Amino acid sequence: MARVALIKLFSGLNLGTAQLAGMLQSRGHECITVYLKHYFVRPEDDIGANNRKSRYAGVLVGPRARQECWQTFEPFTDIEKDLLVSLLKEYRPDLVGFSLTSSSITDAIELTKLIKNKLGVPVVWGGVGPTIEPEEFVREPGLLCVGEGEHAMLDIAEAIDQGKTSFSDIPNIWGVENGTVFRNEPRPLISNLDELPFPTLDPEHNYYVDNNELVSNIYPPNLRNVYPIMASRGCPYACKYCVNHLFRRMFDGYARVRTRSVSHVMDELVAATKKYDLNRVLFYDDVFAMNRQWVDEFAPRYKREIGLPFWCYVDPRFTKKDILAKLQGAGLDGVEMGMQSGSRRVLNDIYDRRMNPEDVVEAGKILVELGLECLLDIMTYVEGETEEDCRETFDILVDLPKEICFTGFGKLTYYPGYDITLERESMGNGSMTPELYDYYHRLYHLTRTKLPKSVIRFMGSLSLFRHQPRLLDLFLPKDYRLPKFYGKML
Repeated sequence: MARVALIKLFSGLNLGTAQLAGMLQSRGHECITVYLKHYFVRPEDDIGANNRKSRYAGVLVGPRARQECWQTFEPFTDIEKDLLVSLLKEYRPDLVGFSLTSSSITDAIELTKLIKNKLGVPVVWGGVGPTIEPEEFVREPGLLCVGEGEHAMLDIAEAIDQGKTSFSDIPNIWGVENGTVFRNEPRPLISNLDELPFPTLDPEHNYYVDNNELVSNIYPPNLRNVYPIMASRGCPYACKYCVNHLFRRMFDGYARVRTRSVSHVMDELVAATKKYDLNRVLFYDDVFAMNRQWVDEFAPRYKREIGLPFWCYVDPRFTKKDILAKLQGAGLDGVEMGMQSGSRRVLNDIYDRRMNPEDVVEAGKILVELGLECLLDIMTYVEGETEEDCRETFDILVDLPKEICFTGFGKLTYYPGYDITLERESMGNGSMTPELYDYYHRLYHLTRTKLPKSVIRFMGSLSLFRHQPRLLDLFLPKDYRLPKFYGKML
């Protein structure tokens, strides 16, 4: 059987590597996972020679318009690289795989060259980053997985087990042979997700390299006592800032949300609670529990068989009181909801996010009425956004129940190939300047204070604060106001 080492760069979701490890081990192959380095938050004006900012790094505009990058990291040290190489030499893998995002993809180049030089084994990259930029990066590792990786990685492992050195006939795999790039056709999407084996996060197969140390036998370091899971794949929407609109074009049938059966989800969670010391479950579906019939079966079984508090993403367009009440009765105590903008023009014309801003207010009222905590997502620094758009966002936030929290506002990231990126120049600069954004960011945060709505609206109408936005800091908190469930996830 083949021996595979999977490398997950930086802290973050571990679902990809866990799913691949589960697939490989279920077919008798050996597999370890190495978690390498972590991201940390640093003020934008404090990123120096001793730390780096990832490509397409996320920036959050927090209280008092403070800008912080949450994807900074300390460079790989020689000691850490030696620890990684020594671990791999001892393990003797037949294949090394990297799970990469668009942010982390360029940081893998140095390590890939090191591994190929020191071990002489094939290296394959997979994940969102390689899938949307295959032409640019295929020559770096020599092998890319474009699209879903479970069966592609299994095919490579089995080819290695049969003594093959060419993978040019494996669907979803791009590569380089004799200096020439081959591009294999994508295989059909996995239609029945219940056929997949469960992911594995088993500590005995995990290693963590950071701070010049190697730690073995470890649960993924960023998860602590929580368990990540997805009950479905895909999203019913095609927002221009999200990778899902690209995947719809790349893969036939992607527009259809593929949902696992309740029994399959429950079997995974029951197994996980027996193996790991858990206190919370995180559902990372793009939109969780859209199907009323699915919820009717899931809620009582989750309460009876698992009973742990859980969190999920919700969409204002699918926020139904009866569905949320059933989920709350099963253990749901917190959600994250995307608004992105309070401007109908920005939502529809720039984002192609077919939603009414008022839907967010109504959804917020439902969440507050049920006693569910909510963290709201808002994006900023958008090409084409105008002061009128920001004023509409402010007005919506004033109407939104104060119990709804937001940590800050994410600067819109223009990922390569996305429609919003390709259309960026045609959008123009709007009327927004950094100074004007500083003002509106403070106004947005002002809506979360205990001041009466009438006072907040009045303050938002005063030209004094528009010209001297720092005066608003007297009314704003210094630190983030986070929902309780959020702290339990960290």
